[in-house]
Amino acid sequence: MRFADGSVGPGYNPQIMTTPKSGVIVAVKATQDRNDSNLMSPMLDLFKSCYGKFPKRILADSHYPVQKDGEEALGNKIDVYCPPRKGRKKSTEES
Repeated sequence: MRFADGSVGPGYNPQIMTTPKSGVIVAVKATQDRNDSNLMSPMLDLFKSCYGKFPKRILADSHYPVQKDGEEALGNKIDVYCPPRKGRKKSTEES
């Protein structure tokens, strides 16, 4: 896995799905993807394989879902709550 400092080594990126009120863990998946983007759909599929249906809604951080994840969620009637991504800040040299 490549880390933020540029080094490469063994590592995992755990994805954990919980219920919002009680915090009960309902799905866990470990991946070697450093970036969380593109990981929402696999978690939703894992949830469905365990419980036979998709959740009604999902709360995610801003870098978790990408457009195709949103389209899949919409197609499966899942409400996605996610703050908008913040734009990259310009350095003083780019201004």
